[in-house]
Amino acid sequence: MSKIRKIPELSVLHQHTAEVCITCPRAKMTKVEYKRSMSRAKEIFDLIHLDIWGPYKVMTRTHCRYFMTIVDDYSRVIWVQLLKQKSDAYEAIKGFLKMVKTQYGKQVKVIRSDNAFEFEDNQCKALYADQGVVHQTSCVDRPQQNGRAERKHRNILEMSRALRFQAGLALKYWGDCVQAAVHITNRLPTPLLNGLSPYEVMHNKKPNSSVLRTFGCLAMAYNPSRYKDKFEERGVPCVYLGNALNQKGYKLLNINTNGKYVFLLS
Repeated sequence: MSKIRKIPELSVLHQHTAEVCITCPRAKMTKVEYKRSMSRAKEIFDLIHLDIWGPYKVMTRTHCRYFMTIVDDYSRVIWVQLLKQKSDAYEAIKGFLKMVKTQYGKQVKVIRSDNAFEFEDNQCKALYADQGVVHQTSCVDRPQQNGRAERKHRNILEMSRALRFQAGLALKYWGDCVQAAVHITNRLPTPLLNGLSPYEVMHNKKPNSSVLRTFGCLAMAYNPSRYKDKFEERGVPCVYLGNALNQKGYKLLNINTNGKYVFLLS
């Protein structure tokens, strides 16, 4: 506008042009650079981030094609849920909210996600209202606003690929790789938490690292059916696939039975 005023031939335009010129923004406007947020929740479960990855072309051994990532903003602890379809997100969120109340005595206050339908359908809206949870969504074309979960997806996939390559596993075991990657990540110190691990911040104690083993290593499981035959093998060769989620033991892949899972109590 100031340039137009200085040109005598165009000075007449100034008399009929508003002070705010919309032509230049229409022609030159670019997306405003997103500044990375350094804010952090004050307590655990004040804010959690959700995101779903998938579908993947190969199903897991439990017939899942997706996984949902849940990140606590304060502690950076990650939970991952394998899903057969996106619509299973409702039950996964419902179960997570119950788990938080039962195991931690806390109430999730805010859930932040993208604008995916599975987080905003009528079932989820009713669940949020019933639990008193505020649901925040990122703006359109602004995935950075849900950056906590987006970055965790990248980290999980990078580590999962490395674990699968190291173990030499078939693609159908990608779900086990994802679960193992999350289990390890939660126990690694990070500069974001002043050198503490997410597990330490969440539980106020150090994780027991002595139970960790090299993913994909050879493991010998005790054969419980040894009494059937005196000459039957006492130890079964297996591949270590991480720690069991709901049992006190290791998750092992039996080499001799073409994929049968056995659990070795630790």
